[in-house]
Amino acid sequence: MAKSNLTLNRPFLPVIIVFLVVSVIVYAGSDIIQDWGINPVVVLAGNLILMLATSISWFFLVRSLKNNRPAVFMRNIYSGMMLKMFICLIAALLYILRMKKEVSLGAILTLMFLYFLYTFLEISILMKLSNKNKNVNDTKTD
Repeated sequence: MAKSNLTLNRPFLPVIIVFLVVSVIVYAGSDIIQDWGINPVVVLAGNLILMLATSISWFFLVRSLKNNRPAVFMRNIYSGMMLKMFICLIAALLYILRMKKEVSLGAILTLMFLYFLYTFLEISILMKLSNKNKNVNDTKTD
């Protein structure tokens, strides 16, 4: 059981690396980023929210891989993606409503880019795992 968990958590490593790299770059270059009109605190907080949302979405994706029924597979994938999108939309809406005219547009655009990056990583990892899982299931039936 522990080995199964390890094999499903190891592919998530690129997402963790992106989170850490972005956090270090934003923290270390906060003065430069602030000169560009991007609020580094907003980017760091948004990056953390994106990481948490991606982790929750990952839970649904891993669960979908464990089921052989296509309907369950698709439902879990869509559930994870929708939940991630709603978490990010609610966080953005709360930030915009709270800050009103002091909203950092640069930070919002940076976080949109990061959202797409995390989603791209998540989908590419899912595709690799799905193909690997399909190949394992195909060899079991032979």
